[in-house]
Amino acid sequence: MFTENSSNLHSRQKRMIGHAFLGHGEWMITDVIHIVKLQHAYAKICTGVIVSPKHILTASTCNMQPAHWYTVESGAPHISAMKTHQVYDILHKIHLSLLLIEPPISVTSPSLSRPIALAKDPLSADIHASIIAWGPNSQVRPITGVTIFNLLTCIDRYEHHFSITPFNICTAQLPENNRCTSEDVGSALVVGDTLLGILVQTGSVLSVDHPDVFVRINSNEYYTWIMKNIQADLHKNAQSHNHGR
Repeated sequence: MFTENSSNLHSRQKRMIGHAFLGHGEWMITDVIHIVKLQHAYAKICTGVIVSPKHILTASTCNMQPAHWYTVESGAPHISAMKTHQVYDILHKIHLSLLLIEPPISVTSPSLSRPIALAKDPLSADIHASIIAWGPNSQVRPITGVTIFNLLTCIDRYEHHFSITPFNICTAQLPENNRCTSEDVGSALVVGDTLLGILVQTGSVLSVDHPDVFVRINSNEYYTWIMKNIQADLHKNAQSHNHGR
């Protein structure tokens, strides 16, 4: 929906801020940023994923207060200009939230921030997934592939802590120095450059044996809900623009 000419993307210097699986265990460095920091009182509390210049997808546990209490910070130090965006509305659907922000995030050069494409269709069982999350010094940390858990195993592990449903994807925890923490809630589970899920529960808060839990957004009502609200906001803005002429 929001794209940039591919020649522009590849003409710029590659930076180590994300990875996409190529096969045979190889990863290529990409040069766009799909995630933002969600802040409360200008302190980072969670991660969010850019799904349009005005819409940030995150976990609903990250925003239980009124919208005006939150801001979003896009960009990354030493890589792309840092910008602060005010959250002015929050839409909720069970475990996910869609944040509406102003001003919109710039998604063209020289900014490196970009919306991520949403996985729409069912994916094969042998997918190679990875997590996009923040690392030390506010850099997007390079993360290798993650192992996807059998859902029944995940249900068993979380029997008394979290209700696992077919809308979830569970992944094995990463090594200790790269392990997801509570501030990573809202991070993206991706296949290539396509969003597959949003982190809603970090296993590390319970034990090393608990998987990380994501809400799957492909081929279900979450995908429909996200796209419906993005399209409705675009239509509303187009009407306002036409009335202002």
